[in-house]
Amino acid sequence: MRSTLWIMIVTIVGSSGIAWSQSLSSGTQTPPPEKIYRIDSVVVTAQYEPTHYSKSLFPISVISKAEFQPLSAFTVRELLFSLPALRINYNDVEGSGIEIDGISSEHVKLLWNGIPIEGRLKGVLDLSQIALHQIERVEVIKGPVSTFYGSNSIGGAVNIITRTPYPTTQLHPSISALVDSRGNYRISGGVQWSIGKIPISLAAGVYRFPGLKEQSTIRKYDFIPRTQLSGLLSIGFPVGSLYGTINSFYVWDDQQNALEPRNPTATAAYDEFYRTGRWINAVTISGDLSSSIYSQFVAAYTLYQRRRQVYQVDLQTDASTFLSERSDTTQYATWFSRGFLTFRQLLPQLQAHIGYELTYQTLETARILDRKQSVYEGSIFLSGQYTFQPWLTIQPSIRFGQTKTFAVPLTPTVNVHFQPLASLSLNLSYAEGFRSPTIKELYLYFPFYWGGRLLYEIVGNENLQPERSQHFSAQLRWNLQWSNWSIEAQLRGFVNTITDLIERVPTPDGDTITYRNRAEYRTHGGEINLRLQSSTTLFRFGFAITGRSNDGAEAYDEVEPYSYSPDVTGILQQWIPWIASTAWAQYRYVGKTPGYLIDTRKNEVKAGSIDPYTLLDFGIARTFWDGKIQLSVGVSNALDVRLVNDTLVKLQRGQTTPPPRPVSWGRTFFVKISANW
Repeated sequence: MRSTLWIMIVTIVGSSGIAWSQSLSSGTQTPPPEKIYRIDSVVVTAQYEPTHYSKSLFPISVISKAEFQPLSAFTVRELLFSLPALRINYNDVEGSGIEIDGISSEHVKLLWNGIPIEGRLKGVLDLSQIALHQIERVEVIKGPVSTFYGSNSIGGAVNIITRTPYPTTQLHPSISALVDSRGNYRISGGVQWSIGKIPISLAAGVYRFPGLKEQSTIRKYDFIPRTQLSGLLSIGFPVGSLYGTINSFYVWDDQQNALEPRNPTATAAYDEFYRTGRWINAVTISGDLSSSIYSQFVAAYTLYQRRRQVYQVDLQTDASTFLSERSDTTQYATWFSRGFLTFRQLLPQLQAHIGYELTYQTLETARILDRKQSVYEGSIFLSGQYTFQPWLTIQPSIRFGQTKTFAVPLTPTVNVHFQPLASLSLNLSYAEGFRSPTIKELYLYFPFYWGGRLLYEIVGNENLQPERSQHFSAQLRWNLQWSNWSIEAQLRGFVNTITDLIERVPTPDGDTITYRNRAEYRTHGGEINLRLQSSTTLFRFGFAITGRSNDGAEAYDEVEPYSYSPDVTGILQQWIPWIASTAWAQYRYVGKTPGYLIDTRKNEVKAGSIDPYTLLDFGIARTFWDGKIQLSVGVSNALDVRLVNDTLVKLQRGQTTPPPRPVSWGRTFFVKISANW
């Protein structure tokens, strides 16, 4: 496999190098990629109509395709490493979750074209399952957007926006491929055409990772093998003055986890296979009903299915036996609809917005009460945006509704936009948020047997109440146009408090584990962002520091109220005219994360931490044939970071030291080629 990989790399580089030299020798000079360094001016996440990013009342970051295309990133997980105050936590089995402003994955809304992505494992949605092919940009809001998106958006939202099909008179194919020295290969392709006035876009992709072991003598992988197939169909259609799109996205993810024998003399071990299918189908219609009314309507059906299949493997003969009693299937089916109207001038200085959101979800699994349960939620959200002066805008918003088990908490938000100068603006925000209990937290039933004896059981709690939160944030933005340069600086601070946090806790007898509203969690911090761009240069720098509250600080003197950790990010893309190429580098430093382990039974406190680490990628990208083909070569994880020490993990039975935390599979050399016609 490794020799085949290097043959592929040499072939791609060699053929592209011939084209490179021919292009230079013929005197053809590829112009600088000016569009690469112009930030996408329009955003849609948590907006009541497409809005210039500088006018958004929320702190929003945009990563456009032109920015990420030269990089080694091939999934949303890899792409988001470039943003400060945002952490990606890696787990082979449960997936790669996202943390914003110190608030964990279950409180961050992940959206695909504005549609919630379902199927969380322990609150985590796997960002590695979303490849970047056919994605136009990713918009990230830091801070609560519960008024607009409802539950699970206390920490913020990540909106993955795909390319809108456009009418064309020709066939437009595209292809992208990446291979690296670890045996990864990722290939995707697509084609766009039109039938009359109906544009159609079709794309597909495949990803294969052979897995990685630090020690070849053991069964367990540090990074487990993975195969992924994905496809996307998009159809556009006019509806009078409106425009509609039909999107169908599917991804199949196959992982294999080989477990170690329970003891050195054991003659058998276990293999776990995780096979996940995710299918999102949506219809969106939006546009102007009149010169003063903008509308949007979305209807979607999503299906998520995950099969866990366990086999017992004879270590002497390699024969395997399927264990049905240890295997299970989990399936979520969700019907979703959202719609709103924006009245641009209800009064001379007043915009008004009214919308609704409906969700009906079912969960089928053997590990839930009666094997099937459902929840529903219906909400109304209202907002008004009053412009007192050209330099002062206030937008109050509110959301209310009903779920199967409780009324949706009245959720208000107040945003203030103050712009005393054309180059200087200040956004202030107070927001409340909520997270509804999940189906599993309400109805889970999982008895754990060992040797035919019931050891304990995990059960849901139908009396759970939603988590509530309060948030304050302020963002100062300054921008300047100077000659060919655009300069932007941002300073942001935040304070978050979550109450009635849902946690899994044991009952006093110790035989049952259940869920309760019992905890409070707080974070605060700030970040600085700087962006410089011209027609030939893009430079972004970010620094953030986040304080996370420590559970038990009030009961134990040795526990500090907060633990702080820093993050630094940077990216540089520079056009080099004498080789007609773009050189790029991406840097991320994840600071030490301190914390505490508290054993309430033994009344013991132990300080711990997750070690810091640094990630560095760099490479060079070159376009050919009038920009239709782009070749990028480089190094990912140049500092060869793989595992870091994590002493915040509780020891399991038989462990003397906590296992290290996986970060990446180490240094890799890659070749990436993209072609668009």
